[in-house]
Amino acid sequence: MPLSLREHFVIDCLERMKTVQIANGFETDIVTVDEWRMVPFTKAELPALVLRDGDCRHETGNKSTKMQTNHLKMQIEAVVPPGQFAAAMARKLISDIGGILAIDREWSGRATDTTMDKSAIAISQDEQRVAGAVVEFTIHFGSVVFDAYE
Repeated sequence: MPLSLREHFVIDCLERMKTVQIANGFETDIVTVDEWRMVPFTKAELPALVLRDGDCRHETGNKSTKMQTNHLKMQIEAVVPPGQFAAAMARKLISDIGGILAIDREWSGRATDTTMDKSAIAISQDEQRVAGAVVEFTIHFGSVVFDAYE
């Protein structure tokens, strides 16, 4: 069964996230990579990256070509171990996530570009402890109207 373009982007992003290792030139060693994880991590699973694919905005182009431009929102949440260096690790992970996005902004020719929209360090309101970081980005790509497999 063929994969949709959206599924290709999710699979490719998960594979890239797994390469975040100091041995590969990054600043952190990721232990766990997951998508849409809702259960808490154990300390042994940290640091971790969680991918979520979100809204996709569609802009219909020329009716005669039946093409549209798509803007797929994605989010990577970085969860770091608690401790005095958590904020520093969260900042490094924001840079590392930017690095994996920059590897190939066109996703092997499936996209026209990728833009980093937002990055933030997430802090628990109650205890003022750093929990990790969140990076939001958009993959821009074209497709045939109503055909997710082109």
